[in-house]
Amino acid sequence: MFTLIAGLVLGSAIAPDHPPVALQHRGRAVTATYRPAVRVAHRQIGSTAPGGRAATLRCVWTASIAVERHARRDDGLTVVRHLAADSVTGSRPGWCSKTVRVDTARIDAHVRQQVAAAAAADDTSLLADLDAAHDRVAG
Repeated sequence: MFTLIAGLVLGSAIAPDHPPVALQHRGRAVTATYRPAVRVAHRQIGSTAPGGRAATLRCVWTASIAVERHARRDDGLTVVRHLAADSVTGSRPGWCSKTVRVDTARIDAHVRQQVAAAAAADDTSLLADLDAAHDRVAG
């Protein structure tokens, strides 16, 4: 029996960015974009077996989903924040090299939900971040 641990970073390959959000802050136009970052860690467990015996080879994986917000005001003021984190796990018989990409591609809808939820809940913290950045620059 052997164990292999590896990681893989996927981003918009799984789910595209959320549509940009436009708003006003202190008389200036602001565009906020929300981007997913998905990190996949997988572990190969079990072993292959000689003819006539059952193999126990299995791939166990976890996809960690993060959402990052980039907001830019038309005068160049920019704020960035990591908003949300979630994870999804899966397991499938066989080699990780064949199963991880197939299984993680199936979480696309979940990633889209996480990004949309983070964007919808971000109004207050976005304005607070813009106010704080504005005050630092102006002060």
